[in-house]
Amino acid sequence: MGAGNLRSGQTFSWQAREEVAHRLPTRACCQGALLGALLTGGAKELDSGEYELRSRSAALARLALRLLKDAGQEVSWDRREVRALGHSNLYRLRVSRGAWSPEQASLGIRCCRRTWLAGWFAASGSVCPAQIGYHMEWTARCEAHADLLEGCLRAEGFGAHRMVRRGLFVVSLKRAEDVAQALSIVGATRARLRFEEVRALKETRNQLRRKVNAEAANLERVTRAAVRQMGCLRLLEARGRLEGLPRGLAEVARLRLRHQDLSLREIGERLNPPLTRATVGRKLAVLERMAAALGDPLPAG
Repeated sequence: MGAGNLRSGQTFSWQAREEVAHRLPTRACCQGALLGALLTGGAKELDSGEYELRSRSAALARLALRLLKDAGQEVSWDRREVRALGHSNLYRLRVSRGAWSPEQASLGIRCCRRTWLAGWFAASGSVCPAQIGYHMEWTARCEAHADLLEGCLRAEGFGAHRMVRRGLFVVSLKRAEDVAQALSIVGATRARLRFEEVRALKETRNQLRRKVNAEAANLERVTRAAVRQMGCLRLLEARGRLEGLPRGLAEVARLRLRHQDLSLREIGERLNPPLTRATVGRKLAVLERMAAALGDPLPAG
């Protein structure tokens, strides 16, 4: 079988699974859990009573072949080029039905449980790149296997979700923190680093976008208020109502007429004695009510 090197055109999900498929656990118990996960998660039961594991990954096929042979199982395999898959190779391994049953896995042991999740992910899992969203999933052909997956994930502290999609049971993680941690648990360390890098960049951009949008909305709100205030003050000025105003109102009106671009805080700082933003706002509100009481249309400013 080929080396199974990664190519630039392969997806993030493929690369994560390939990274996991290149890891062989050293403990015998974990090797048994890994073999069971590969067969239970990726193999189909044939009418002949055999399991058939199909994969486009040379690394996964090589890993399964080695585990089966180490376990003393008779296995046959072949490789053929599939035009519908872009002329890529499809590996097929066949082994007797008694080679494995899910009950053989010691899923109560942490190392075996994590290896089980890793093997199942390599066989039939997927993960979205952080640019698209936060989603990692395992698929199962029957509800009992989905129960096993969900139990393993919950034992690792994850809040797993379940759904049925095109006849398959899908157990998934949807939080960024869960996806990142799960990638480490299954052994996709390089994939997690790429995931975290893109996630940090994405969240930084989102924060900047929210800040820019908030500042733009605030600037628009301030500008509209200033235009409305200028219209009111010009109306009062045209009707001679600015003369004779109390000193505080007169000073605020004078500064606003001279400086349309100043904020309320900046107007307050130029007064003597200085006033707070809230106080300046209340005085301008009084002037606006005076203009409204005249009953004339306000100038557009």
